Amino acid sequence: MAFFSRYFGHPLVILAISLAGATGLLGYSGTGPIDQVVVEDNPISLAMRGEFEVLTASPSLAVVSREGTARVDDNRVDLLTEQLAEADRLLAAQPTEPEPEPEPEPEPKAALPTVSVHRVAKGENLYTIAKKYGIDVNTILGANNLDDINTIRIGQELRILSEVGVLHTIKSGENLWEIARKYKVSIDDVIAANGIAEPGRLVVGQELFIPRGVPEKDLNYYRAQEGPQFIWPVKGRISSRYGQRWGRMHHGIDVAVVTGTRVVAAAGGRVTTAGYSSSYGYLVIIDHGNGYETRYAHNSKLLVKAGQRVNQGQLIAYSGNTGRSTGPHLHFEIRYKNASRDPLQYLK
Repeated sequence: MAFFSRYFGHPLVILAISLAGATGLLGYSGTGPIDQVVVEDNPISLAMRGEFEVLTASPSLAVVSREGTARVDDNRVDLLTEQLAEADRLLAAQPTEPEPEPEPEPEPKAALPTVSVHRVAKGENLYTIAKKYGIDVNTILGANNLDDINTIRIGQELRILSEVGVLHTIKSGENLWEIARKYKVSIDDVIAANGIAEPGRLVVGQELFIPRGVPEKDLNYYRAQEGPQFIWPVKGRISSRYGQRWGRMHHGIDVAVVTGTRVVAAAGGRVTTAGYSSSYGYLVIIDHGNGYETRYAHNSKLLVKAGQRVNQGQLIAYSGNTGRSTGPHLHFEIRYKNASRDPLQYLK
């Protein structure tokens, strides 16, 4: 069907049919205006336009008028076939314009993570803030230039990324390969995350998001710089955190455990205090060097003496409910140059 539609619909064919005359060309002997040409039972509709215009077509001919059907003379079929061949030659000789190439679809822009601002509230630390936003502490470190992770202030503003990673500001002379290597990620991930069209051209001062990047000053860096690695002295539920409590400063964490639970040294060092204190109850203080010490309070029994050296993980006491205590638990502190620090930022 498509073959004859192409020919009969072409102006050259229309003209040929018009000049020859419908009744002469097709050998039509019936009466009435021609309405259809039937080719192997498939109609080819005709409509008046000057003489005749072929709108649809297909091959073997019988002419159908509104008043009946008449067969086509075989010689006339041969003549029509020759004229169609001539029309095909003329069509092939005509220049055709190339179809325009489709416009390339623009590449989708990278969906960068959002950056929100968190104002530090009373009693918060990097761990509680990270948990609140579903990220890790390193992501906070990677978006903020913090000199000391233990001295965030109430009211201080921190940039919070919606995804785990690092924000990097491009410096003069840097390239993507160096930046990706610095943060231990794939260069392709950096390009995709930031929608970089020309990787060879970076803008100094531009900020890049490094997905899953590890900041140079990560949590381990701060720990290594500031002192020993501390382990948990007991395992249990934290019943009270570091920070303001009941209108006064709570200098450590309370871990709820039953009386008689084993208490071990969080790090190796020298015992400086092993005795009773009115507020701490039975207390052990260990000096770890470089200005660091730990305190273990409210014990029921002490197993070390002042001046004794202990190793990390060594049993030093049994927990209890002595001194100013609201129930059986271990009160644990980490101090640096006699200033208390949040133990949760050190314990692993």
